[in-house]
Amino acid sequence: MKNKHKNKHKNKVKHSSKLYINLQNIILLLVFLSLSLMIVYVTMISFQSTKFTTEVQPKRTTPIVNLVQKTNNQMIEKSTITIDTKLKTSIDKSNDKTTNNIHTNIPIKEPIPALEEPTPALDIVYKEKSTKVKKINTKPKLAIIIDDVSFKHEVNKILNLGFEVTMAFLPPTAQHKNSAKIAKNIPFYMIHFPLEAMSFKYSEKNTLKINDSYEVILNRVKQLHMLYPNATYTNNHTGSKFTSNTKAMQKLMRALKQYNFSFVDSKTTIKSVAKQTASEYNIPFLARNIFLDNKPDKDYIQTQIKKVVDVAKKDGFAIAICHPRRITLKTLKASKHLFKDVQLVLINQL
Repeated sequence: MKNKHKNKHKNKVKHSSKLYINLQNIILLLVFLSLSLMIVYVTMISFQSTKFTTEVQPKRTTPIVNLVQKTNNQMIEKSTITIDTKLKTSIDKSNDKTTNNIHTNIPIKEPIPALEEPTPALDIVYKEKSTKVKKINTKPKLAIIIDDVSFKHEVNKILNLGFEVTMAFLPPTAQHKNSAKIAKNIPFYMIHFPLEAMSFKYSEKNTLKINDSYEVILNRVKQLHMLYPNATYTNNHTGSKFTSNTKAMQKLMRALKQYNFSFVDSKTTIKSVAKQTASEYNIPFLARNIFLDNKPDKDYIQTQIKKVVDVAKKDGFAIAICHPRRITLKTLKASKHLFKDVQLVLINQL
C-alpha cells in the first residue's frame, strides 16, 4: 500500500515536471516570436523611412532648381537688355558710326516712336497772335523748337546743325535721368512740360493731371525750376486734355507766374485755352505755327519748312516744332537753303 502511494506521488511529481518544462518551452517560444516580430517591425520601419527619403527629396529640391533656373533666366534677360542699351548708346554717340567691329557693316534703322498725341491739331498751321512778339522792319524771324531733348548725343547733333534752334528738355525720369544735367551747359533752353493728354500711352512720369490741386502743380513747377534754374520758357509735352481745361490751366498759369515763366503753347488741341489763361495772369504767351516732322520723311519735312517760312514772311515771325529724330536733324541740316529768306532765332529773341 505504501509502495503504491509512493509510485503515485512519483508519477504526480514527474507529471508536474513535464508541465513545467512545457511551460518554459512555451515562454521561450513566445519570447522568440516577440523578438522575431520586433525585428520584422524594425526592418519595415527602416525600409519605409528609406523609401520616404528617396521619394520626398526630389520634391524638396525641385523648387530650388526652378528658382535657380528662373534667376539665371532673369540674369540673362537683364544682361541682354544692358548690352542692347549700351550698344544703342555707343551707336548714337559715334554719329551713327558703330564702334564695334562686329556691327560695322550692319545698317542701324532708327525706331520711330510716337512723339506727340495723335490729334488732328498737329496738322494745322496756326496763325496765333503772340502777346510778346514785336514786329520790326527787318528780316522775318523763325524760331525752331526741338522738343523731347533728353540725351547728350541729341544735344551734340543739334549743336552741329550750324544755326540757332531752341532745345526743349524733358524732365528727368528713369528713362532719361540726366536730362537736367545735360541742359546746364546750354546757354538757352526750355522745359518741355508733360501735361495730361486725352489719350497717350507713353505719358511721362509726374505728368500733371487736370484734377491735381494747385499745391501739387505749384510743387511740380518749383521742382522743375530747381532742376532747370536757368529756364524761363516752357511748352507743353502732349497736354490736349490739360490745355483745354480752363481750371487746370488757371492753376498752372498761377504757378508759372510765381517763377516768372513764359508759356509756349504746343497746340496739341484746337480747344486750347492757354492764351486766355495766360492773359489772365499776365504771362508772356507764344504759340507754335507748325509741326515739321509729323511724318518721318525728308520730303514731308521740307514741305513743312516751306510752309512755316511763308507764315514768317507774311506775319513777320513764326514758330515751328520738331523732334530730335535722326531723319529730322539730317533734313534740317540739308535744308539751310530753305531758310534764306528768314532769320533763325531762339524763342526768346522773337
